[in-house]
Amino acid sequence: MPSLIQQKINTRLLLTQILYQHHVRQQPLPVVAQEYIVHHLNPKPHHYHRDFFDVMVQFLTEEHPSLEKRLRAYETESWRYERMDPVLLGILMVGMAELLAQPETPTNVIIHEYIELSKDFLTDKDAKFVHALLDKMVIERTSTPDPKDHDDSLDDSLA
Repeated sequence: MPSLIQQKINTRLLLTQILYQHHVRQQPLPVVAQEYIVHHLNPKPHHYHRDFFDVMVQFLTEEHPSLEKRLRAYETESWRYERMDPVLLGILMVGMAELLAQPETPTNVIIHEYIELSKDFLTDKDAKFVHALLDKMVIERTSTPDPKDHDDSLDDSLA
């Protein structure tokens, strides 16, 4: 049986896949999540952290519009939500959701996990973007400035 850490890593990947499918197929998140429960969680329940999965799916379902709005607030001339790679979108949405829904998990652990996940599927430039955006979100969450007043770190990560 995988360790608790590995179960959470596996679950983060699964959640990212669910968001990817939701985005690409334009199906409701609960419908896509149910497919993954049947095909991934039920056959291999010990590979995943079911409580973490359930909490995150519920949070993502309820908060998806506000997460999308928050993500769109970071748009720049060189970066637009509509042009975002669906894998990158999934990683960012799940990472943002975990930062908000799992305050007991250290933020540096969460950010690190999504950087590593992005390195597995995307470019180093995308991983830097994930890092910059999730860092920025944590900073703004603690200081609560307007997200439109962005610094150049997001633009620099896209250069």
